[in-house]
Amino acid sequence: MEDIKKYVNEQEKILYDELFDLSLDIHSHPELAWKEFHAHEVLTNFMEKHGFKVTRHAFDLETSFLAEFSNGEGPNIGYCSEYDALPNLGHGCGHNLIAISGVTAALETKLIMEKFNIKGSVRLYGTPAEEGEGGKVYMVERNAFDASDVMMMLHPGTIDYNYPIYLALDTIKVEYFGRGCHGSIPYDGINALDAIVSAYTNIGLLRQYMKPTARVHGIITNGGTYPNIIPDYTSGLFYVRALNRIELKELSDKVVKIFEAAGLSTGCTCKITKDKQMADIQNNSFLSDYYKELMEAESVTIPDRETQQKKSWGSTDMGNVTYVKPSFHNIVNVGCEGHDIHTAAFRDNAKTPEAFKKMIRGAKCMALTGVKVLTDPEFLKNVQNEFKELISKQ
Repeated sequence: MEDIKKYVNEQEKILYDELFDLSLDIHSHPELAWKEFHAHEVLTNFMEKHGFKVTRHAFDLETSFLAEFSNGEGPNIGYCSEYDALPNLGHGCGHNLIAISGVTAALETKLIMEKFNIKGSVRLYGTPAEEGEGGKVYMVERNAFDASDVMMMLHPGTIDYNYPIYLALDTIKVEYFGRGCHGSIPYDGINALDAIVSAYTNIGLLRQYMKPTARVHGIITNGGTYPNIIPDYTSGLFYVRALNRIELKELSDKVVKIFEAAGLSTGCTCKITKDKQMADIQNNSFLSDYYKELMEAESVTIPDRETQQKKSWGSTDMGNVTYVKPSFHNIVNVGCEGHDIHTAAFRDNAKTPEAFKKMIRGAKCMALTGVKVLTDPEFLKNVQNEFKELISKQ
């Protein structure tokens, strides 16, 4: 492994400028979910140039891709790259760095496999539309990750974590159908606005019974048309979050009952639509602990697991991947102290050399974790056994 580390450090220096330019290119062309046409083009061209077999528009998703390299029979390592941006904030979540971390890990794994004749395969998955759209949810439904034995990705942040808490999430749309009439004769109508307001208010009352790790966020997306017209239609969109999928179901069921009760109490018909459930993150301990070992050898301090459990990082579609393959989704400190992700400050930091250097350091450790899987059958067996135990409890 020391020879491998020395070699990958040499290759990293050679690739540095090209990778940094690619990161800046994606950062300067922010694209929203499902519209990442520029990122798709430059990333697939880069991977093809470096000897990967590339499938563009993979899995029937226009801005997804798959880049593959095989060196014979053996384990298959999977990495993820995200590259969508935020409305009005560009790469305020640093997805240009996520893209580059996946590219770097895949390329370094390939170079190591070639240099040391390590058998197996490596795959880079281009995963679009993470921000609010759950691109990986669609990919899981299409069995995109079936060929890989493990899946790994990194996310930029302001602290290094290898056991981050991400909440399970339900997206729920509620619609109310009443009977409209003029405001001068309100008794002839069935007020759909009363229903959505009642639902919104009662969700507020539910919060005193929710665990500190749970969340319900919602907006009224249609509240009517004119003040003097009793609305015959209203709608709302709500995110329900909880620590895991079991607690999410319990909380979502309560929210659904609130929606139904609001319709019943006002005489409105209620329609409820659930979409894009994102699971909580289940980091594989063998993969995560080995990654931590490698990062600490690079003089990076990572808090203990108990400390990490005290903070949650929202929700991500990578959670769904962790329930179909042994995986990790780790956080890399890229600077920007005093700020959080999804901010203008974090966006500006995501294009700095400091952030890039820290991200590719993490990517190198992720690649070396992949090499561990390729070269140590007992390690892979432990990874897989832990995953089997996780799934057996679901």
